[in-house]
Amino acid sequence: MTEHALNPVVREEPPGTIDLDLLESLLGCQSVEELHATTARIAKQLGFEHFLYAVRVNLSLTRPYEFVLSGYPKEWRTRYTEAGYANIDPTVLHCGRDRRVIPMIWRNQGFRNGLVAKLWGEAKEFGLASGASFPVQGKNGEAAMLSLATSLSPRHANRDITDTLGQSQLLAYYLHEAVQRVVLTKLVNL
Repeated sequence: MTEHALNPVVREEPPGTIDLDLLESLLGCQSVEELHATTARIAKQLGFEHFLYAVRVNLSLTRPYEFVLSGYPKEWRTRYTEAGYANIDPTVLHCGRDRRVIPMIWRNQGFRNGLVAKLWGEAKEFGLASGASFPVQGKNGEAAMLSLATSLSPRHANRDITDTLGQSQLLAYYLHEAVQRVVLTKLVNL
């Protein structure tokens, strides 16, 4: 005899986890606004207050295309751009220029010299105290990254960050796939 539950138990995900349906919902997004809202929701479920996704596609030797989906504070993005921090940001160098494939957990030792220490200090003032950045190397040669950040100090956040690395990396892949469909294919015929 087979028993069927009339009221199936809905399994609640423990804090810091997401289910596959939520990740896959990114693939159904039809607009940049939907991508932003869904990514923000997933990041929050993983325990992060902020996110930033960026991709660079080399359309030609002189004309790269860049797309940024930012859940960082607007004031920080303005300061970051004005200061030219992308040229020294260890996360950008790790995920973009160096085209690494492993995540970069933000640690003090990687951010303590000269202008990088200044960048790190200012980022903390905007609630970006701890986090991780996930590189994505796309099928058409594009370099992308997803950074997830929290205002918690590294001492308090690093355990939670390492516990969610796998799911966060999956988020990076799903988001990149969704951005390719919603944004990049329309602009650059990928």
